[in-house]
Amino acid sequence: MAEMAENKNDAEAGEVDCENCNIVAQGSGQVNSGARMTPEKIAKTVSALNELQAQMNDMFPERETLIQQFVYALLTREHVLVFGTFGTAKSLMIGRFFV
Repeated sequence: MAEMAENKNDAEAGEVDCENCNIVAQGSGQVNSGARMTPEKIAKTVSALNELQAQMNDMFPERETLIQQFVYALLTREHVLVFGTFGTAKSLMIGRFFV
C-alpha cells in the first residue's frame, strides 16, 4: 500500500510518492489513487511542459519569468494575476498558453 505523506507540509507540497508513483493531493494529506503516474508518463509530461515553455519563450522574448509562473500555476492548479500597461500582449500570452 502506498505510504501517505508523513506530515501536513509534505501533503501541501503536492509531492509524488515515488514508490508507487501516486500523486499526493495538495492539502488533503491523502494519496490520489486515480492519478497513477508511471515514470514514462512523468517523463513525457515534463518533456511536453519544457517544449511548451521553450515555444512560449520564443514567441514572447523577455517574458521568461511570467511564462515560468504560468508553468508553476499549471502544475499546482493555482491562479496567476497578470497586470500591466496597455499593449503588452498579456491577453495574447494567456490565450496561447492556456487555450
